[in-house]
Amino acid sequence: MSRVRQYIEFEGLFSESVLGIYGDAFSTKAITAGISEKINHSRSTPSLIGGVFYLITFYKRMR
Repeated sequence: MSRVRQYIEFEGLFSESVLGIYGDAFSTKAITAGISEKINHSRSTPSLIGGVFYLITFYKRMR
């Protein structure tokens, strides 16, 4: 999981706060909770959802 986290930080898709929400648990519940929480607190919802979709597809490629 650390490799995926380093890749995300290298791509610059998520800030440290978003990574703090997700942590190292890339489970569906954690991702959906992070999405709903960020939608309530942020106006950059489209870019966040796009980043999450990219994260999901990249995670599926890693497995």
